[in-house]
Amino acid sequence: MNAHPTAPLRVLLCAALILLESGLGILPALLQQDPSVANAQRRRRPRYGYIEISSAVADAEIFINGELVGLTPMDKPIKVEAGQHTIKIVRPGYTPFLETVEVPPGRRPFLVEALMLPISGIFTIRTAPQGARISVDGRFIGQSPFNGEIDEGQRVLEIAAPGYKVHSVTMPVVGGESYELDVTLELQPEVEPFYTTWWFWTGVGVVALGTIVTVVVLSAEDEPAQNTGPPRIVLPLWEF
Repeated sequence: MNAHPTAPLRVLLCAALILLESGLGILPALLQQDPSVANAQRRRRPRYGYIEISSAVADAEIFINGELVGLTPMDKPIKVEAGQHTIKIVRPGYTPFLETVEVPPGRRPFLVEALMLPISGIFTIRTAPQGARISVDGRFIGQSPFNGEIDEGQRVLEIAAPGYKVHSVTMPVVGGESYELDVTLELQPEVEPFYTTWWFWTGVGVVALGTIVTVVVLSAEDEPAQNTGPPRIVLPLWEF
């Protein structure tokens, strides 16, 4: 009795399927055992992390690796590559924050708490006239218009310009606060030259008159007596 002609073909197909299934099963294991393949897979798969910055100081500039990424407060974490990063946060009037951190991969943010202390007030000073000298506690800090910081505490601020009265004010300076000052200096009163004053010429006239009287009297005493009457004093006419 002859066997069905398709029976051997079915056996071969079944064997091929078994071998194929076995090969597919061991293929991932073989790939994992090859270091070059594993390294290539890791290079293709990006590793990212997140940085969350907490600071009580608003409007401070945030730099990561020297690049400005935003201002405080941040509304969401900053996405960065996993690894080491340098974080710098600055704002005028406060101590700067600087720290290097290691950010792990993953979606959980790495928290950075930035402590910044107030140390100076931020001043804008305008004067009329411009170019006036500005001093704090006797120390020259610049000319107007002035934009800069003045250390916190009780300070004596002086503004001076040639031909004008010195403007002086004592004020408390609070660290982190902003101040705007507009100062109009007062002109110095003109000093009249001494030789144009009435009292100078009055004094000159009195001295001159006394000198002339003395000379005339002495001259009269030296003349020979020609009469018995009292000596005559001749006074010149002066116009004032």
